[in-house]
Amino acid sequence: MARIKAGDDRPEQDLIRLMEQTDRARVAYVKHFYNRDPHDSRLYHLVLDSTALPEDMCVDLIVMAALARG
Repeated sequence: MARIKAGDDRPEQDLIRLMEQTDRARVAYVKHFYNRDPHDSRLYHLVLDSTALPEDMCVDLIVMAALARG
């Protein structure tokens, strides 16, 4: 939440509600247009939990994965 609040002065409850709405909209989009469950990790080459890993580590892992795929 700290990363989200860093550039936004809205109340935390408003930001949480916005995140939940955005998540629901993304899930609905993928299900509607691709007939897939976006929570299925088999759809992705790399899955990171950026709330559990430092931001710079996530960036490094993404770059390494992209370079490895050529």
